[in-house]
Amino acid sequence: MQKLKSYLKKCIRSGEPIRLIGLRLDNLTDSEEKQISLFENNDIEKQKKLDKIVDSINQKYGKNTITRAGKLNVGKIVKLKDE
Repeated sequence: MQKLKSYLKKCIRSGEPIRLIGLRLDNLTDSEEKQISLFENNDIEKQKKLDKIVDSINQKYGKNTITRAGKLNVGKIVKLKDE
């Protein structure tokens, strides 16, 4: 939090415009609590195993080696037909 405050003060002093400020919070609940999925995936143990495998691959080869498609900026990767 202190780093964020000092960075914001630096931006304000320099006159650099601030376009967006975001905040991300993780690990707010116990690991036993789960978010309800919009899709039918009732096999919790299978999902836990898959998550561990994905985490180990990302740890070994770099962050986001395997990631969800929704996190990708497709416009920068793929030239769209209309462009």
